[in-house]
Amino acid sequence: MKIKFGLRPKFFIIFLVFILALSGIISYVMRGSYESTIIDRYYDHAVSIARLAASVMDGNRVKEYGETRRVTEQYVDDLKQLNNIKEQTGVYYLYVMAPTEEGKGIYIFDAKLTQEQTELIGDSASWLGDEVEFGEDFGSAMAVLETGEPSRELDITTTMQGEIRQTLASAYAPVTDGEGNVVAFLGVDVNMTDVELYIDEATLQVQEIIAAVALICFVALMLVMQISVLGPVKKLKKAAENLADGIYGQVVHVRGRDEIGEIARVFNRMSLNIQNHVTEINTINDVYHKYVPSRFFQLLRREGVLDARLGDQRQRELTVLDFNMADFDSSIRQMSSEEMFGSINSILQRAIPDVIRSEGIIETFQDGGFTALYPGDCEKALTAAVSICQNMAGTNGFHRCSAGIARGSVMLGIVGDQERMSLLSISQETAIAAFLRELAPKYYAHILITGAAASQIRDFFQFYHVRVIGYLNNTVTGRMEKIYDVYDGDGEEDRRRKDLTRETFERGVNLFCARKFYEARTAFIDVLKQFRRDAAAREYLFLCNQYYQRDDQDQIDICIERF
Repeated sequence: MKIKFGLRPKFFIIFLVFILALSGIISYVMRGSYESTIIDRYYDHAVSIARLAASVMDGNRVKEYGETRRVTEQYVDDLKQLNNIKEQTGVYYLYVMAPTEEGKGIYIFDAKLTQEQTELIGDSASWLGDEVEFGEDFGSAMAVLETGEPSRELDITTTMQGEIRQTLASAYAPVTDGEGNVVAFLGVDVNMTDVELYIDEATLQVQEIIAAVALICFVALMLVMQISVLGPVKKLKKAAENLADGIYGQVVHVRGRDEIGEIARVFNRMSLNIQNHVTEINTINDVYHKYVPSRFFQLLRREGVLDARLGDQRQRELTVLDFNMADFDSSIRQMSSEEMFGSINSILQRAIPDVIRSEGIIETFQDGGFTALYPGDCEKALTAAVSICQNMAGTNGFHRCSAGIARGSVMLGIVGDQERMSLLSISQETAIAAFLRELAPKYYAHILITGAAASQIRDFFQFYHVRVIGYLNNTVTGRMEKIYDVYDGDGEEDRRRKDLTRETFERGVNLFCARKFYEARTAFIDVLKQFRRDAAAREYLFLCNQYYQRDDQDQIDICIERF
């Protein structure tokens, strides 16, 4: 004999288990969450201050102070700047140290202690030339000296400040001379003594709130379930059994305007009209296979598939997104047909949801990619492209994806025969988007976008990581148009490198466009020194090497590509 196990005991057990489990893991989860969040905030705060303070330091003067160890008027002015930064930011310590030999160094600057610090530990500020040994506590500082990059994480140490044990978090930034050599490091220490106490108090408070809310929700839910769910559900169950047996027209009498009441009313309509709906669906399915995708009808100002006619056409201002895997052809050569179709579907199943979420309309599929149209603003197309590239790296053996985005006039229409119809778009912008997508791997880019499309995106240069690739010569229209590399979809290391070299790269592009090929050549060499994989800089360097010694430089076409 089976025991009936209703909703009430199920809900009771679920809530009991939930509350017990929640109270058991809340301390661990909340502590980890608070610690991670707070440490990240301390890190951002400390590194920002370290970078700010390092930016006001002249590396050549710092190097001179370390060699001469003389306090000059300029030295006093520099120390005042550090004192001011320390006072304004409220950090615990702010200092500059320079290495003298392996494992040792000297103080160059040590910002003035606050009155509170002086009362606690006395006036222990270090002076120019005071020696210091770089022990384990300076691990990140040594990494800064070696890499020339700011600290990647905080060094957290517990020390005795007078008679009080305090926790300090240290971050470092490099100080470079005029030649870019790291001559010293700037350290920032922030006080984290109160973090543990704050985390304990916050965790306890959250536990109490969650327990109270869970209890109130449980009581309220049980009351609502008793009054509004169990009775109507039993009636719906009986009616559904009749419907499953083919008895249509069943009506469920349920009072109320809540969700259960709505379900009952919908069920009543379904029961009365289900046969008509089945017939209508079969009719729609017979016609719908002629038209893909259905959202095109909205662009043609048609209500649906039944309203569309052969020869319908309309010109619209649209954004075109062309996407594919850059190494698709080479990657599928060794695949069987089954593996190839599996790979294509794997790619599209990852990419299509981003297009749909961004209100895009996929027009056609080709190989491992597609062409999508956006009747709205260009930013939705760019957002989809960035999201796709971020999620697509390494999919099923493919290593790089590429996308091209263009905006302009597109002619839409229905072509074919009365027995077989299809939707078609005709536009030069479609071809340009495909051209940019094919160009992207050549310039070590994932996303290339035309200047016309970029100009339609509000705050384009503030919200996206962008660099100018150069000019595209549209030989059909005779127009020159800028193309941009949007590298938000690149890997983290590539984004960092492009950020680091963007200013130099764009200066090189501007010099190239001004036909100052030798100066541009120098800029692109500097880019490649910092980012060897930058194929765009390498392409420009190749052209500069060809052009800078020619006598007819005024006649050289400055466009990087022709369409």
